[in-house]
Amino acid sequence: MRVVRNPAMTFAAERIASRLGLSGFFGLDFVIETGTGTPYLIEMNPRATPPCHLRLGDGRDLSGVLWAELAGQPLPEVPSVTENEMIAYYPQPDDSTRELLPSCFQDVPNGEPKLAEELLRPRPDALFVRLFLRLSQKTEAPSWDGDSA
Repeated sequence: MRVVRNPAMTFAAERIASRLGLSGFFGLDFVIETGTGTPYLIEMNPRATPPCHLRLGDGRDLSGVLWAELAGQPLPEVPSVTENEMIAYYPQPDDSTRELLPSCFQDVPNGEPKLAEELLRPRPDALFVRLFLRLSQKTEAPSWDGDSA
């Protein structure tokens, strides 16, 4: 993931939040066109997304803002965990992106061995896996008796 400060992306985020009445965590994913630098919104997630837990400096500490609001305290000044704009999330990227790893901040749960172990374990009970398995099974088409509701 690349952290980018881009006025057009900030404007879009503010406008989307305002128009949709959003007041909590949500994530917007953009791609930036090579050559023109034009950002294009490709995805919106109505939830906390992977970078939300990272303290990335002034104006980019979402967890800190949430804590301060809930605690009724001022937002503490905490240094950014990295000045690197490239972030690799744990577990490590696949072989196709491994060459980028040395140039990235690696978001590894150091000091949390049980979490690190759990993140490496396949989760066949995860919702998306169960859904995929269910949808990939061959099922008969529903039968209709001709009545309509």
